[in-house]
Amino acid sequence: MCSRNLAISLALIIALVPLSTVALPHHSIVKRSSFFDIECKGQFNKQIFYRLDRICEDCYSLFREPQILSFCKKQCFTTDYFKGCIDALQLTDEIEKFKPLIKVLNGADPNTEGCFGTDYFLACVEALFLEEEKEKFMKWREMLGKKK
Repeated sequence: MCSRNLAISLALIIALVPLSTVALPHHSIVKRSSFFDIECKGQFNKQIFYRLDRICEDCYSLFREPQILSFCKKQCFTTDYFKGCIDALQLTDEIEKFKPLIKVLNGADPNTEGCFGTDYFLACVEALFLEEEKEKFMKWREMLGKKK
């Protein structure tokens, strides 16, 4: 009788242990893949990602509009929808705390200079021998930046 209970207990443990080890890492993998899905190009930091993701989840819970969830996360938390969610959740006093977090995930400052102000863009201008055009590009960049 005792050996039968032991055998049943052992069988249950053997059956349940693989389930728990499969289920836990899967959640992390899903979050990591969504990190890339929303166009984040910086460093994956689970704690930061969960914090910003939670803002979008709370915003969705507030409005119950499925598109808000995807628009809030889009472009690695740099859209106006994310800012709107911060406003709606009355977190505007914390916005300066979020900017460096977004920078870690995004790999660049949110909404500053865009791709045309980066060292990479300027290096491409030089590599393509467009140095004489550089001033014109900078004027265009300034003009485009004012349209935000």
